[in-house]
Amino acid sequence: MIRLHYRTKGNASPNGKDYLLFHAMKEDEAIVTEVIDGLLEENDGFRYACWYADDPEEIFSAYDEPEIAQIQMYVPVISEAYLDAVERYPEFSFGKMSAQGMFILPLLKSAEIIPAFSAKFGSLHRVRLGTATAKAEIKKQIDRLLVSPELKQEIIKDAFTRRLFLSYRKKDREEALLILKAVHDTEWGAAAETWYDDFLIPGRNFHEDILKAMERSDAVVLAVTPNLLEIHENGRPNYVMEHEYKDAVSMGKPMVPVEVRTVERARMEEAFPAIPPFIRLRDHALLEQSLQKITDNAGSGDASRNRENPYYRYLLGMAFYLGFRVEKDAGRGIQLLREAAESGVEEAAEQLFYTYAEGYEVNHDATEAMNWQLRAWELLQSGEVNLDKLRKMKRILLDDGLNGALSMQGRLEEANGLCQSLIDSIDDYGAEDDSEPWLWKVECLLNEGDIEFGNPLPGKSDAQNLQYMLQKTKEAEVCLEDYYGDETAYYYRLKSVIYSSYADYERKIGDINRAVRFMFMAIKNMKESLNREDSYLNRYKMSQMQINLAGCRYLLSQQGELTSVMRDNFLVDSVMASDEAIRILTKLYEEQRNPTVADNLAQCYLNRSLALKDRSERLEAIEKGLAVIERLEQDYPGEGQATKKKLLAAR
Repeated sequence: MIRLHYRTKGNASPNGKDYLLFHAMKEDEAIVTEVIDGLLEENDGFRYACWYADDPEEIFSAYDEPEIAQIQMYVPVISEAYLDAVERYPEFSFGKMSAQGMFILPLLKSAEIIPAFSAKFGSLHRVRLGTATAKAEIKKQIDRLLVSPELKQEIIKDAFTRRLFLSYRKKDREEALLILKAVHDTEWGAAAETWYDDFLIPGRNFHEDILKAMERSDAVVLAVTPNLLEIHENGRPNYVMEHEYKDAVSMGKPMVPVEVRTVERARMEEAFPAIPPFIRLRDHALLEQSLQKITDNAGSGDASRNRENPYYRYLLGMAFYLGFRVEKDAGRGIQLLREAAESGVEEAAEQLFYTYAEGYEVNHDATEAMNWQLRAWELLQSGEVNLDKLRKMKRILLDDGLNGALSMQGRLEEANGLCQSLIDSIDDYGAEDDSEPWLWKVECLLNEGDIEFGNPLPGKSDAQNLQYMLQKTKEAEVCLEDYYGDETAYYYRLKSVIYSSYADYERKIGDINRAVRFMFMAIKNMKESLNREDSYLNRYKMSQMQINLAGCRYLLSQQGELTSVMRDNFLVDSVMASDEAIRILTKLYEEQRNPTVADNLAQCYLNRSLALKDRSERLEAIEKGLAVIERLEQDYPGEGQATKKKLLAAR
């Protein structure tokens, strides 16, 4: 049996916490220690029980043991040593871990390991270690996938209408899960909390925990297979025969024996005296009838009176989706979430957005994700405006990119309408001029003025679009000038984007010198933002400003009546700005294989080639750009084709 140990905040009991299993080879154990330390240091670090094994290789062969099966998230450190070890255990796979109800969060030790990891496990979402944003990204992914303490309490209080105890032999686990599914397909058991040995806590007295779970249950469901009749080599009965069945009888618990594989009735009656008639697994009508006879003497809160309540369906959906107090059944959970979202539960719609956007338990589907984003936004429009609602609106529209996604599809008027809606809601709320929502207004105005997606506002000329862009930038600048709060990283980032927007306008009307001056101001403020917050977003924004500066410098070099020295100086400046953008984007791409970052990096090499006079240096830059596209195509087939054509044409 595998030996697991745990760490918790303040050395508290692991009972009731989120179980995370960290798995690293011996040479990488220091990495696990650092990650666990960071997680437990968080304000809500009390949520987590972080498990690990004495011998890391045991996990590969013991992945189906009960001690492992009760884990909610498997967090492996992917290194060359880990991949070498995986090859020695062909029976092990992430798919099998996931089938037991675990979420998988791979932590990649280095960027170099990505190709080998992808070849073995596919294009799974992962976190790259050793970056400035790794700690925050790990926390974000864990929080998205695991149940918050508040949601746990809501589910426990309001989601379940029954409590069942599932008794089965460990070797019959697959059959036992089929029984749970059949029970949850019935009207009586649709919202039944189910206890089985996946919920045992390593290191505790398992017999006492089993007794407590059985005592609080309404009934015991017994998985009937020939394995129930097995006797151990030492002559002792198996655990179900010796303990669980007798304990259930002594407690007077109703018994529902479900026959999964044929067993001789006479032998069963001898080993399990007074056992009720068997119910065949496929006999759904008899199973429903037997369950209906059970007296509902426990219940759970008011859930039995709220089965048609959409929020109840959301809670139950989350329970199944996450495998909290029931077997994990993502399909059932997602269906319940859909019903809840369609009936008006914003939280369900937002969960479905994350599910489809990240590809958790479903295939990644950007269109489906955006549809649920729009549904969540729509549901937030009703009722009184409060700060919590504003935060959700801002998160959906700006942080999670609904505005940008609509703009990329050419739906600029719709995107701008949502920005204006958030501004109106902030004004209705009465946000103070020193509050964070005031800055959200600035960001909305800048988003409204951003028409760089190749889809100008319908019915507007180029000149009208430029004036609209200028108008919104000025409105954003005035709004920011009226802000009297702290000069945070967010404040300086917005200030930087304002100057960048002015630079963009000047470049479009042909005043490149003014555009360059504005870009220098933009970069200066972006540095102030980075000094306060060295985030992925801030570094990406800085790369975009260096790209714009490189473009402006190149345009200056192409103006007439320049001396050769002036022209060469402008070209050198353009190359230097491109090099800075390449440096930033290369690091960002190592941290996270983002297709947009990769495409921008390839374009930077193209821009660099245009500013180089030496033909061999130009070809070298182009080849580097094509190498980036090649890696991009491996990770995201079909991406970067427009940039690839430009690079090939330049070659």
